[in-house]
Amino acid sequence: MLYSVIVPVYNVEAYLRECVSSVRAQTYPDWELVLVDDGSTDSSPAICDELAEELGEQACGRRRATPLSRLIPTMPFAPTRLK
Repeated sequence: MLYSVIVPVYNVEAYLRECVSSVRAQTYPDWELVLVDDGSTDSSPAICDELAEELGEQACGRRRATPLSRLIPTMPFAPTRLK
């Protein structure tokens, strides 16, 4: 069974490599890594791209997060307005 490890990324350039190293150190062989960048302003996006290239098939690459304001209208339980 394939497991997806989803890592939220926002301005974590100092910790991102350590985080991915921790995932890579796991003993379960069938996994993929999804790095979800939420508009980082540091070098996190470039590091994500580099790590995705290093991981090859185990990486899904970097995904840009969808802003919450765009998701809420599509949720069936969404409030009619945000405060």
